Amino acid sequence: MTRKEFVEINPSIDKLLKIQPLDGNRSAIILTLAPENPTKQGFVDSHGKPYDYASRYFTPWAGIDEDPATGSSQCTLAPFWAQMLNKNGPFYAYQGYPTRGAEFYLELLPEKRVNITADDLGFNDVDWKDGRLYTPNLRKLAFHRNTVQLNNSYVNHLCTPTRASLMTGYYPFRSGTQNRVFLPLEERGVSLEFPFLPENLRRLGYKNYMIGKWHLGYCKKEYLPTSRGFDSFYGFYGAREGYFNHSAETKDPKTKKIISGLDLFNEVDGVSRPDFSKYGIYSTTLFANESIQVLKKHPKESPFFMYLAFQSVHVPLEVPFYYETFCEKLKNNRKRYVYCGMLAAMDEAIGQIIDYLKQLEMYENTVIIFTSDNFRTEVIPTLEHQITR
Repeated sequence: MTRKEFVEINPSIDKLLKIQPLDGNRSAIILTLAPENPTKQGFVDSHGKPYDYASRYFTPWAGIDEDPATGSSQCTLAPFWAQMLNKNGPFYAYQGYPTRGAEFYLELLPEKRVNITADDLGFNDVDWKDGRLYTPNLRKLAFHRNTVQLNNSYVNHLCTPTRASLMTGYYPFRSGTQNRVFLPLEERGVSLEFPFLPENLRRLGYKNYMIGKWHLGYCKKEYLPTSRGFDSFYGFYGAREGYFNHSAETKDPKTKKIISGLDLFNEVDGVSRPDFSKYGIYSTTLFANESIQVLKKHPKESPFFMYLAFQSVHVPLEVPFYYETFCEKLKNNRKRYVYCGMLAAMDEAIGQIIDYLKQLEMYENTVIIFTSDNFRTEVIPTLEHQITR
């Protein structure tokens, strides 16, 4: 197709509207191509410089039959063509229009992305909503001039559904994870027909690291983190475990007996190796230190995605005594007192990771997302909490 033929495409607006009525959720149709021979096909500017790709932008649903120059559409097209052309740019793009057009220069920067997920953190369980708590580092992030707070963005009611949505981009009912969590001995995982986020990022040249809680299936190798796009994983596979002994327990549905064991693994290339050497080390500290080691080894100029899924502040209620000193206002409410200490420990860990990103001069080019997987559930101290603390 030549540039002249491309510009002369004249779709029927009535037919476009039949595809999706005005009251539907469609906003635009983009027609795009990358010319095989830009010079021969006429996809060059007035100085003879070739375009990497061209597009047309039809928007009758927005009241405009066609938009001649749309920067937002280019923000969508650039990642698409980066994957198709196997490069991050710079791209020289042409947006066609019958009477005139527009030219864009685009380049995908090698961004760093850190997704920090708290476990069972309540919406109001931060110190700018409850002054009895202590979260100075989260507060600093929340009110940074470049921060957007998504106050109307909702998670799901349990761990597995939210984490499945985060990894797949689908509502839980689409992936069959909507009803409940995956149980410890259950032979289930998120269907392999749904690509995970790191699998897509890998195609764009990202290195992908995961630290912390998985809870998306581990009954077979194909469900493990490094089989779903992550280059490495360090953490635990199940729903919960001890913060100090890193062990989990459950009732065997066949024998009705309680079984327990270590759930702390280092995984590379689908091979999991248990780590028995971290007994007594608080998991929040452990996962923060592991995150810093991963950042230390990663090439500074290369993009990465880090999914840091803290165990905090899920039950059991366990925290080193030191962190309770930030929670004196809750001393008369024992459960809330310990819970506040766990939150303070996680906040400190987040601050350490932020500081290390700054030390590596990565902070300014890192997108940091903080969320919780679901609301706070009933918190019950365990015998292990009383012993190990």
